Amino acid sequence: MNELLNNPAFQSGLLPFVVALAAAWLLRGLGRFWAAVGFAAGYFASVYVVMGVPHWPLTSTRKIVVLGAAAVLLGVLLDVLAVSRRTLALWALAVGLGGAAWLVWPVAARREGLAFWSLLLPAAAYAGWLATALADLRARAPEAAVAAMMLGLGTGLSAILGASALLGQLGIAVGAAAGACLLLLCFRALSLGAGFMLPAVLLSALTGVAAVVYASLPWYSLAPLALTPLLARIPLAGGGGGLRHILLRGFTILPAAVAAVAVAWWRAGPPPF
Repeated sequence: MNELLNNPAFQSGLLPFVVALAAAWLLRGLGRFWAAVGFAAGYFASVYVVMGVPHWPLTSTRKIVVLGAAAVLLGVLLDVLAVSRRTLALWALAVGLGGAAWLVWPVAARREGLAFWSLLLPAAAYAGWLATALADLRARAPEAAVAAMMLGLGTGLSAILGASALLGQLGIAVGAAAGACLLLLCFRALSLGAGFMLPAVLLSALTGVAAVVYASLPWYSLAPLALTPLLARIPLAGGGGGLRHILLRGFTILPAAVAAVAVAWWRAGPPPF
């Protein structure tokens, strides 16, 4: 049993997927909140077995987890208040910019002038762009779930190649939990909401930023992932739901994740295991 619990594939792949699927299935009648609870249950179950409960002092990885939890609560609150797209976009932008700035501040604060801004601005721009552009997909469940899954998996695998197994596990856990929600969408038309989309995107974005700043992942390996919001909006023929639509949407977004992993592989070589 201990061997299974210590297996990285179980910790960041199977466990969050199964927990998220079970929680989402049980709560599927809870309106759009089913996805927020299911995703959170799966992701934080993985976090617990991988790194335990976050505590002081807050390292970069603990900050990511804390910000993810805050994003879940904020997303659910925004869903309850039924905010407009503009309001959601502003909150997503604020969370993305602020979260990235807080995450990289210990490193940025030791720099001056151009070096300071060259670290802070790309991190904030990347997280802010993804959070703002993808949070708006909350009303388009297939696109939202596929984008969240691809973004998480692409980020996680790239982080592993960037010499950070822990960040890689956190990214893959996002993809696995989002994948569980996507599986339910294949069989039943459900809405997702900001309670799912905001934390899923923010966690992936911050994990990617941390892999660049605190590990050895190059900035340009995140460039393909930044195209995810655009790829998720490519028009598809044949309506906006069903298994066929989900598969087609997967093929439009998959190149971004594959390209990110390929760039990281080219830069760093095969995985360190």
